Amino acid sequence: MGETVPFNRKDGDAQAPDQERIYSNEEVSEIIGIALRNAQTGDGSTVNHEEMLSIAGEFGLGGADIQRALDNLAEKQLDHDTSEKVVLAFKLHALTLTVICGGLFFINLLSGTEVWWFLYPLVCWGSVVVLHGLAVKYMPPAFWAMMVDEHYKGRGIWPTQTGASGRATFYIEDVHGGFAEANGIVETTDDALVLEFEVKDSIFGAFKSGVREEIVPYSEIAGYRLQRGMWNSTLSLQGRRLSTFSDIPMAKGGEVTLTFRREYRAAVEQLARELSDHISH
Repeated sequence: MGETVPFNRKDGDAQAPDQERIYSNEEVSEIIGIALRNAQTGDGSTVNHEEMLSIAGEFGLGGADIQRALDNLAEKQLDHDTSEKVVLAFKLHALTLTVICGGLFFINLLSGTEVWWFLYPLVCWGSVVVLHGLAVKYMPPAFWAMMVDEHYKGRGIWPTQTGASGRATFYIEDVHGGFAEANGIVETTDDALVLEFEVKDSIFGAFKSGVREEIVPYSEIAGYRLQRGMWNSTLSLQGRRLSTFSDIPMAKGGEVTLTFRREYRAAVEQLARELSDHISH
């Protein structure tokens, strides 16, 4: 049982005014959560950062406490996304085994049953799938986080930035007719949106343009559109002039679209909120 918080009822309440109720910290947390979900604030479902700090201040929590909580939340979200990715990879592995070995079984059945040769790939491949499943079940989350991190580093992105404030990693496909891809980082500063990226060929990944940086003042950005998909999110930026994003790959009509993988959803939403604040001012 956690620490308790005394609660004195006011005159006119259903129970006697001198009766004191005691709540545990866990109950306080749950009650506040329910109250916030039921409150009609702004769009009815969210609070902004200033409102969250104000609410936290009522309970004696400072900005550092909130930041630690945000970091913990981002870390939990990253672990959750990593676990989902690992489980999905195993399911696809098992499904591939089932489809291919099922097809081999019917070929074996139609070509003659003197030798059940389809069992050889089934046993060998099936053993690998079983080991894969055991690894998914018993390997520590840190191991899979490391594997996912190494996988994405090879593709030019870094999942450890998922919880970064006003900063996210993006990519742009189909550059140069599909023969190249741009990978980079976008972040907000006090005065401008900064995009740092490089373009490399999408076949071998050996031919790179070198890192380029584009600084776009907020006064040059007319608006943005954030779209959330099942596997990724896109952030479309509209410039006030045709030349605003002209040096960024695949920009057209003063607009450029950045794509973010699913594990960056929290980061890109934070980026969009900060971008909205800067543009509105």
